[in-house]
Amino acid sequence: MQPQHRYIIGSLVIILAAFIVAIAFNGRSTPTRSTQNQEEEVAGEDCHNFSETHVQVGDIQVPIALADTKEEHAQGLSGCAAVPEGKGMYFTFTPRSTATFWMKDMIIPIDILWIRDGKVAGIEASVPAEIGVADSDLARYRHSQAIDGALELAAGQAAILGIQVGDEVAF
Repeated sequence: MQPQHRYIIGSLVIILAAFIVAIAFNGRSTPTRSTQNQEEEVAGEDCHNFSETHVQVGDIQVPIALADTKEEHAQGLSGCAAVPEGKGMYFTFTPRSTATFWMKDMIIPIDILWIRDGKVAGIEASVPAEIGVADSDLARYRHSQAIDGALELAAGQAAILGIQVGDEVAF
């Protein structure tokens, strides 16, 4: 056999062996990720665990990330590339607050549901991201009354889920 042929055959054997090893160990050396985690990954590396807990809005159970500290309130969904469909972030306010929301560092539009006395008290639908706008010029959003909580969803999700003002909210 000529040296050229040995080189070609040797290369093919190595490639075939690598292919067989890849098939045999197809992901077994690392833990598999659940579909839920893959959905979360779409939301961005610095985003939240949108299945931390849940809130019941009317007949809909919404998996949520929970924001119940001042730091979590300030961070909110800033920097998130997406919010998975049907999931959101719930902000708690104890005592009630006339909390003001803005879209600082937001790159996606959202729906904001204002929660008061265990009911949806108002909905800000499809609040736009304000990329490149100076902080002093960002629009401010707040309900006309003090609220117990707020739920942020991807823009349009309140309508898609059939959520309406007056729906009961159980957290």
